[in-house]
Amino acid sequence: MFVYSCQLPSTERTLWETRLDAAAPASVVWTAMGKDRLALEAYFIEESHAHIFQMAFGGSLRPLDASDGDDGWEPLPAVIGDRFLVVAPEAAQPPGSPHAVLQLRHCPEGVFAGHAHPTTLTCLRVLVALADRGLLSSRTRCLDMGCGAGWLGIAMAQLGAAWVDGVDPDATAIAAAEANARETQSTCTAWHVASLGEWEAVRPYDLVVANLFSALLETHIGDFNRLIGHEGILVLSGILTRFEERIRHAATAAGWTVNETSTRGPWVTLVLAQTGVC
Repeated sequence: MFVYSCQLPSTERTLWETRLDAAAPASVVWTAMGKDRLALEAYFIEESHAHIFQMAFGGSLRPLDASDGDDGWEPLPAVIGDRFLVVAPEAAQPPGSPHAVLQLRHCPEGVFAGHAHPTTLTCLRVLVALADRGLLSSRTRCLDMGCGAGWLGIAMAQLGAAWVDGVDPDATAIAAAEANARETQSTCTAWHVASLGEWEAVRPYDLVVANLFSALLETHIGDFNRLIGHEGILVLSGILTRFEERIRHAATAAGWTVNETSTRGPWVTLVLAQTGVC
């Protein structure tokens, strides 16, 4: 798999969506880099398609290689601990599953659905582990930062969270998350159009999950200090292994300690607590 990336003015998103429709990458991730800039990552299975796109439109291209030779992707349906069975939006629900089926049918084009992405599935496994340890419960206020279609926020609600806020700068993503929350009867959720730098918490969260670009996490790591309570937990994902040390350094400088690390293919997920409370 190959990753095409570039940054562009927010006003050009429609133009780039048309280009991407024609190129048909496996998945596309949009991330707001401030009010007027967007970062784009497009994942191509075929190297030739990725090179043609780069030759046509510039940007950068890199292979998505892991040290063990796999890219971390896994087939669906995927079992998540003893809690969930993740099913693709368009798939028929498997009959008689002993797990709760997690299937979000509203995943519009251009919104990071993430149901099969290694970072989403790793985050889901981390959330299930936290719930099993009593760290995600009916007393836990949660934030899904960069929620996309709502997979992680809805999973936190399904795991029994007291409240979940989902935040994304893309209004289309928020509309999809709201529709998915209604269909899954995730009533303890609210969904908001805002960026990481803009969002203000009514009161501190106990658990925050941010499955975002490494550059965005590194730039805004300090914003999590004002969003999370003194004994809160921060889950960072979307980190390629080549950027792991930079994120760790930025987190340490901001007063965080990495308690757990999960790696799948070239992707890293970190579970952090504030230094001195872990």
